[in-house]
Amino acid sequence: MSDTNLPRVIVPDTLNSVDAIHTFLKEALGFPDFYGGTLDGLWDCLGDLDQPVCIVWPRQWQTENIWFVRRSYKLLGVLMEAAEEFHNVHLEIAGENLSSE
Repeated sequence: MSDTNLPRVIVPDTLNSVDAIHTFLKEALGFPDFYGGTLDGLWDCLGDLDQPVCIVWPRQWQTENIWFVRRSYKLLGVLMEAAEEFHNVHLEIAGENLSSE
């Protein structure tokens, strides 16, 4: 489990589009207005975070849209790499700590 003192951003499992995930992360993490909701932009903004945060990713989505689920894996991949690369980014999936300590 991650440090319980870290602020947590819990990605709702009710989101049903990749754009909705990007919008949620932009608002929850305070990304700048120029954040365009792309994987490259996500990487850049995660690297610029000045305070540690734990992003909690849903174990599964409430939608049955397989295309959305598959596309969300790419976004999750960026988050996983960011948790490995950036000391301020921590990641959990339904209680599983994926950040390297």
